[in-house]
Amino acid sequence: MEYYLMSEGTVYGPYTLPEMKSLPLLADTPVHMSLWPSDKWVYASDLPELRDCLSSLPGSSSPQVTTSAATNVIQIIQPQPANNPPATISLSNTSNYTAPAPDPKPEVVDNGGFGWWLLGCCIPIVGLVLYLVWRDTKPKTAHSLCVGTIFGIIFSILDYVILFGLGVMESLLPYIYM
Repeated sequence: MEYYLMSEGTVYGPYTLPEMKSLPLLADTPVHMSLWPSDKWVYASDLPELRDCLSSLPGSSSPQVTTSAATNVIQIIQPQPANNPPATISLSNTSNYTAPAPDPKPEVVDNGGFGWWLLGCCIPIVGLVLYLVWRDTKPKTAHSLCVGTIFGIIFSILDYVILFGLGVMESLLPYIYM
């Protein structure tokens, strides 16, 4: 697994876990793992495998981090007791790693197929509700639902009219053949 760390907007790495443990990391150093989504960065103190190697000396301040923009090098200066000079570790950005862009949203399928027309025709209330929900995001499917719903309503009205007419004719048959 590869780790990346960030300082002042520049990403450094990849580093293996043993390499990360050899660095004097700060608790608030942003860290990214290669298996994570591209926008997920956490602090080094949030990773259990890095907690034991975070830089801290009793009674001293945290390490100082300086970045040289001209050479693209991070220097981490670890405070030492008064009788020892500070230890300096330099990290160079050789990978030019750029975190990948987040995945784009999946493309919405809007085919306006016959199935949606048939659903609107057979169950007009469902067709109307789905039309109102999808009219902006899926215009072809919404149009198919709308046409199917209108056709279903017209078909239902014609069906009632025809059945009513047949019922009236059926009720008049005894009087016609007397």
